[in-house]
Amino acid sequence: MSEEKSPELLSPEQSLQWVMEEYKQAFEQMRHYDKSRETLATFGLSFYSLGITIATALWTAIPKQYQSSRHILVAAVALAVGVGGLLVNAMFAQLRSSFVMVARQINGIRKSLIERSAGPYDNKNKLPTDPTRV
Repeated sequence: MSEEKSPELLSPEQSLQWVMEEYKQAFEQMRHYDKSRETLATFGLSFYSLGITIATALWTAIPKQYQSSRHILVAAVALAVGVGGLLVNAMFAQLRSSFVMVARQINGIRKSLIERSAGPYDNKNKLPTDPTRV
C-alpha cells in the first residue's frame, strides 16, 4: 500500500500573500466590469440617438403622399431600437450580476482580514437605517 502524502499547508505569511494577490486580481476584475458598464452605457445612448435620428430623417424625407410607408418604416425603426434596447438592458443585468459576485468576494476578503487584524477596527462606513438620525 502506498501512503498518500497530505498537501502542505501554507504558512501564515504565504496565506496572507495569496489572499492579497486574490484581492488585487478581484479588484482588477471589478474595475473591468465597471469600465465595461461605462462602455455599454455609451453604446446604448449612441444606439438610441441613432434610432431617433433615422426615424426623424425617414419621417421628413418621405413625402406625405406615401403616409402609410412613412408609418411602417418609422415603426420598424422604433421596433429595432426597442429590441436593441432590451438587449442592452440584458447585457447590463449580466454585467451587474458579475460585478456583484466579484464585489462579494472582495468584501469577504476584507471581512476576513479585518477579523484577523490585531487592533480594533472602527468601521465608520455604515449606512444609517434610521433616516431621523442622519
